[in-house]
Amino acid sequence: MVRLDVAKNKLSSIPPAALADIMQDLDIFARTSMFKSLDSSLQSKVFTDMPMVSKQELIEQLDEREVALLIANIPADEATDLLLKLPREQSQQLMRLMETETSKKLRKLLGFAGDSAGGLMTTEYLFLKQDATVADAWQKIRDNANTQVSVFFLYLVDENHKYLGATSFRRFINETPLTPLIKTCYRENVYVYTDAPMEEVALLLERYKFSSIPVLNHEDILQGVITIDDVLEELISLAWSKYKEKL
Repeated sequence: MVRLDVAKNKLSSIPPAALADIMQDLDIFARTSMFKSLDSSLQSKVFTDMPMVSKQELIEQLDEREVALLIANIPADEATDLLLKLPREQSQQLMRLMETETSKKLRKLLGFAGDSAGGLMTTEYLFLKQDATVADAWQKIRDNANTQVSVFFLYLVDENHKYLGATSFRRFINETPLTPLIKTCYRENVYVYTDAPMEEVALLLERYKFSSIPVLNHEDILQGVITIDDVLEELISLAWSKYKEKL
């Protein structure tokens, strides 16, 4: 049995995914008590790693403001997945309790079909303007090193946020600081539109061996990115649903 009086510094030394697994062995009241003992940053990471059912059980034990703050601090695509599982009135109330920008971002994602590129994407990604240098890229990565935003890919946009290309630190790691970042972009300008089906996204990720792919609207404005994890999660969920139907 896990002791709930474990020092906070010991809990914080445990990887979030492992903590999420540990909590699965606790009853809901002990789980809630342990979860509340964590600092807000660790709460967000542990909550992200929980199965959807456990997330729903946990938020039933929290008050609305705690839930709104928690959802606002997890990746946007994870937040929309959860909000779609909740009753519509509850989702609307939670978004009313969030900051305006966060609520606006989630409402935008909720407007897309769940199995489309727009429904799968996250709006949290690193981007720079077209005149950025390698030095700017390294600074951007340093500034986001402790966030949940992926720092492996950077996307270049013009002054209207029109998508120009993608690069990764592997492509500019040996370049001089003043090298224009746009010169390090991938030659294959791979992207999908918000209404693209999940199957198209999966095929492109597999063909080009990318771990993420940008999502544009039909004016070529960068809207978000989809990671291979997002696609796999959705495919596994669909496969499991079909399997259960055969049982």
